[in-house]
Amino acid sequence: MADDLGAAGLRFERDGAIGWCVIDRPAARNALTPAMYFGIKRAVWLVNRDPDLAALVITGTGDVFAPGGDLGGRSEPGDSLPPGLDGPDILPFVTVRDSQAPVVAAVNGICQGGGLLIAMLADIAVASDP
Repeated sequence: MADDLGAAGLRFERDGAIGWCVIDRPAARNALTPAMYFGIKRAVWLVNRDPDLAALVITGTGDVFAPGGDLGGRSEPGDSLPPGLDGPDILPFVTVRDSQAPVVAAVNGICQGGGLLIAMLADIAVASDP
């Protein structure tokens, strides 16, 4: 079962008691848009509110975890942010750090900028094969 995180290039999947937040934006090497940052927060909220989920794994596709924010600052078709939400409130870092459920960063390649902050603030960061 997949849940909508409101961001193109980001998906949430359930596998037993594990929620997976997958960064999947290969055309931009998994660079994060503002909606993707907010979508990562949504993924943490989903896991924390679902008694059937015990942990969240955040990973990227291909050979890139996340290089950080998209320097073009573009949104993608289908992205959704709450009205009036901009600036640092969209960043997932505090939400990842404060999650009640364990958060694992499965780092599968390049990990810089905001991607590195997500990995550092996760409960566990592990290298995984792309």
